[in-house]
Amino acid sequence: MLLRPVLNIDPHAAHLSQAETISGLWNFTVHPTGLDHGQLANIGTNTHVQIDAHITNNTNPHGISLTQSNLTVTESFTAGGAALSDAVDIPLVIDNLGGTQNIFEVKDNGSAVLSIADGGNIGIFALPVSSAMMRVDKSLSYTSGNYQAMNFRLTQDIATSGEIVGALGQAQSSHASGNITGLVGLKGYLNHLGAGALVAGHAVYGDFVIGAGAGSVTSAFGGRFMIRNADAAINKAYGVYGYIDAENGSITNAYAIYAEEPQVALGSIARSWAGYFNGDVQISSGKKLILEGSANQKGDSYFVFQNNRIEVFINGVLEGYIDTFGFVSV
Repeated sequence: MLLRPVLNIDPHAAHLSQAETISGLWNFTVHPTGLDHGQLANIGTNTHVQIDAHITNNTNPHGISLTQSNLTVTESFTAGGAALSDAVDIPLVIDNLGGTQNIFEVKDNGSAVLSIADGGNIGIFALPVSSAMMRVDKSLSYTSGNYQAMNFRLTQDIATSGEIVGALGQAQSSHASGNITGLVGLKGYLNHLGAGALVAGHAVYGDFVIGAGAGSVTSAFGGRFMIRNADAAINKAYGVYGYIDAENGSITNAYAIYAEEPQVALGSIARSWAGYFNGDVQISSGKKLILEGSANQKGDSYFVFQNNRIEVFINGVLEGYIDTFGFVSV
C-alpha cells in the first residue's frame, strides 16, 4: 500500500502550487513572492556570508545606502586602508571630493556650532570665512562671571630643559621679492562699541601668578619683548612701542608708557624702581622732563631738553639753564 506523505505547511508560507504525479507523490513549489520578508521566523538558516551579502544589497529594506538615508550630498567614507572590524580602531575620513559646500557641520537648533568649510577653514559658533583658518564668533548676554572665547592650558609635571608654551602665535614670510607691509606674530584687539561705559579694558593682558608654596623663580617677566636680527638690515628697532591716538574722542590723561612703583603687601622687596634703564636714555629736543604737580596732575616744574642746553622751569617760569659753561641763572 502506497502512502502519501504528510506535509506540515507553515501558515506564513502561502501561495503553494501542487502537481499530481504518476507515482502518487505530491510535489510542492514555493513561490518566492509568498515569503513574508518582515517575519524573522521566515529567514531560514543562512551562513554569515549570505547574511552579509543580504545586508549590503541596497535593494532590500535592510540595506543602508546614501539614497535610503536621504543624503543629498555624496560623501566618501574610507577606513584608512584597513578593513572594518570590531577588533581594529580605524579613523573616519570624510572626503569632500572637491565639493563647494561645507565638509562638516554641527548645529544647535538650526544655528551653526562647529563647521569645517571646503578647504579646511573652521568656524566655531559662526560659519568659516576664507580670511581665517579658524573663526570664533559668539554674542553673549552675561551679567556676571567670566567667559573666554578660547581657553587652553598646559601642565608640565616633571622637570625639563625644554620650553613649555601655553599659546604660540607665529607668522613668517618666505617671499623672494616685493614688500610685505604688515606681518604680525600675535595681535590683540579690544573693540569698545557699546554706548555703555567700560571701566577697564586691556587689548593685551599678561598676568604672571606665582602660587603659594611654589619654588623660587630666577627671573619673572610680566611681559618680555625681544628683537633678534640674524642678518637683515633694520632701520629702527623698538623693543617696546607705545602709541595713543585720540582721533575724534577725548582723553583726560594719556600715557604711552606707564611704569608704577612695585607694591608690597605682606611680602618684602629689597630694592625697587618704577623704571630702570641699563643704557642711554634719549629725550627729543624741545621735550620736557616734568615734575608731578598736585593731585596727580601734570606739574608746572620741569626740565626742557634743547639741542645745546637744559632749561629749568619752576612753576612755569624759566629759572635757569645748564649748558657747556655750567648752570646759568636768569
